[in-house]
Amino acid sequence: MILREATPADDAAIVETYAACYPSRVLTPESVRADHEAAPPQEHPLTVLAEDGGKVVGLARSHVDLESEFTDLAVTTVMVLPGHRRKGVGTALQRRVAEHQRAIGMRRTVARTADADGAAFASGLGLAESRVERISFIDPSTVEAPGPLPEGITLRSLGEIDDLRPVYDLDCAVSADVPSATPFQPYSYEQWTVSIVGTPLLDRDCSLIGYADGEPVVMVFCDTAGTRMFSGLAGTRADHRGRGLARVVKAHALRRAAGKGVREAYTNNDDTNAAMLAVNTALGYREHSRQTLVLGPI
Repeated sequence: MILREATPADDAAIVETYAACYPSRVLTPESVRADHEAAPPQEHPLTVLAEDGGKVVGLARSHVDLESEFTDLAVTTVMVLPGHRRKGVGTALQRRVAEHQRAIGMRRTVARTADADGAAFASGLGLAESRVERISFIDPSTVEAPGPLPEGITLRSLGEIDDLRPVYDLDCAVSADVPSATPFQPYSYEQWTVSIVGTPLLDRDCSLIGYADGEPVVMVFCDTAGTRMFSGLAGTRADHRGRGLARVVKAHALRRAAGKGVREAYTNNDDTNAAMLAVNTALGYREHSRQTLVLGPI
């Protein structure tokens, strides 16, 4: 086995490794490359691959978490193909990225586990469970046609919006209320336009914003790739909650996705976020899997 840093030629292999270990993730080789190129220098991104016989059998990724108030926090991802586990691959990858993290001043890390193997590996590193996310799935073609928009609400796709600053402000407000392993700190507007709404996966037709009195008050962002979709953020401004806005806007987004041929749609929610879990259940989402966020020293 050899460890080496990833190159652009490895982007397809990175997507294949994610598909085996985190099947709900929606990625393409182009999005992997775009994310790497969009990362600001202060993120110090690193992707290390493990190869066995010329085949990528695992990877580790690290970046400084710029969306956390903790200035010494790195995000760590370690994954190993199921047939190559318990052979020291994950340990070698984790040690490699931990050296990098310490060298740039990081002292703690947050990571994600998707199965019993990952949970045991994280526990062995001294990482403690922080929270649990429920991954849910739906075939958008099964979503019923949404009813009329609530009075006073108009809907626009992201692609129809010229001034994105108010959308950024809504994103920050909604994201601040999402349960998180660490205190939330938003990207700057400039970085948000690159790392969030500037990515090749973001579907500017299916990502929808609801307006009231000329101000954005509800949103859903959707990534799509072929027949697959992931909606990672949906929410309503606090003063407009309780009107069913998130449900109807997300229904419109799913129907648009179905019209473009999407047949697998995933979303994630903290398992204590009863309000959004209820929205997704009402739409027809069903639990696909669970992932655990773990936190601890490097």
